[in-house]
Amino acid sequence: MLDLLHGDRFVDAVPAQVYATLLDEGQYLCSVRTMYRLLAANDEVRERRQQCRHPTYSKPELLATGPN
Repeated sequence: MLDLLHGDRFVDAVPAQVYATLLDEGQYLCSVRTMYRLLAANDEVRERRQQCRHPTYSKPELLATGPN
């Protein structure tokens, strides 16, 4: 199953899309949940979008020693 998910045909598809495509072709290899279990066992389930990291916010502090 992992070879199928890693193949050129399904490399960019989520397990639900792979499942639906295979069902349309008349093949049932495993459930969507089983695909996610196999991927998780190999540490391949992660967020694939580019996420923006917010910088750490530092609390403003008063640095003035006199007027102006």
